[in-house]
Amino acid sequence: MELGERRGRFVSAVTHELRTPLTTFCLYSQMLADGMVRDESAKREYLNTLKREANRLAKIVENVLCFARLSEVRSTSRAEETDAADLLDRTVPTLARRAAESGMTLDVDIEALRGATLCVDPQTVERILTNLVDNACKYAAGYCPPGEAGGSGIADDRIHIRGAVIDRQVSISVADHGPGIPISQRSKVFRAFNRSGSDSSNTKPGLGLGLSLSRGLARSLGGDLTLGAPPSGSSGAVLTLIIPAAHSAGVGRSVQTA
Repeated sequence: MELGERRGRFVSAVTHELRTPLTTFCLYSQMLADGMVRDESAKREYLNTLKREANRLAKIVENVLCFARLSEVRSTSRAEETDAADLLDRTVPTLARRAAESGMTLDVDIEALRGATLCVDPQTVERILTNLVDNACKYAAGYCPPGEAGGSGIADDRIHIRGAVIDRQVSISVADHGPGIPISQRSKVFRAFNRSGSDSSNTKPGLGLGLSLSRGLARSLGGDLTLGAPPSGSSGAVLTLIIPAAHSAGVGRSVQTA
């Protein structure tokens, strides 16, 4: 893709993504300022909406800035030794809150990571996992797989986070029960500004930047981010963050992704 085309797609994606929250901000704040909303419960609802849109804007800005500085991450990140499971223990509560906002729940099993040491910037790992959970929420929330005889199946609101230590590498997988990623899109899923085939109509928010950014951040840690297939008979996507272990008391132990 030519530089001019990449810039055009970047500007178009950012403009589209900023327009909705900014419109909401202008409208709701003006209505509140003009005293048009008198009911206290309605005021709280408006304020909660403004808070959600502010968080959405903050995430857009953070991801765009981080993506723009991606080539500098390796030289500027502050690596420190930390137990992999302890790092996840500190990160999971934040991930659980983000999932709950979309009506999703986390199913976490990271015991296999106890004793495995990483030398990483904890904030980088947290950003990657946040992007993966946000991605799962965006596509899996409320999804009902096809049932028998063409009917609707039952929605599964769980996001599975699993840990493993294999061949001196720590892997952290995030799996959902959404529609999954079409075969035609699997080779493109880590491209910047790519939107999956199920989202080609832009009905879901996002720049199509999260997975590209997350893979770049993973590689800045000396690791990678990979796309796997869900277990046979299941829907959804499985994304796995792989990071070299600095020290490991659990080489060879693993937990399979649910």
